[in-house]
Amino acid sequence: MPVYQFAGEDNKKITHLDDFTEKFLSKCTLAQMISRYMVLVATEQKLLVMRPYQIYAVKAIVDSIHQNRGNAYPGIITAARKTLTRSKPLTLLKDNPDIEKCLFVD
Repeated sequence: MPVYQFAGEDNKKITHLDDFTEKFLSKCTLAQMISRYMVLVATEQKLLVMRPYQIYAVKAIVDSIHQNRGNAYPGIITAARKTLTRSKPLTLLKDNPDIEKCLFVD
């Protein structure tokens, strides 16, 4: 991912290489990017990295579900790349015993 495309939680782009390496290339962040926030598109044989705002949204959804013992009602605005943003938490939480059902309303 080019440096100019990575942003912090405040959605400000990280444009300096030192800031990028400190934030993105730390062991925990890099491991999470590889294990949690990349998506394989088998039909196109591509490995996609989620956009920063999608990653922060997924983290917020997962945190909300944990804090509310499995209950969450995230709302996502139109044209916000919703499909990936709302499906990724399901793959991350699929083994969570607190979650009994999931309902998508589009």
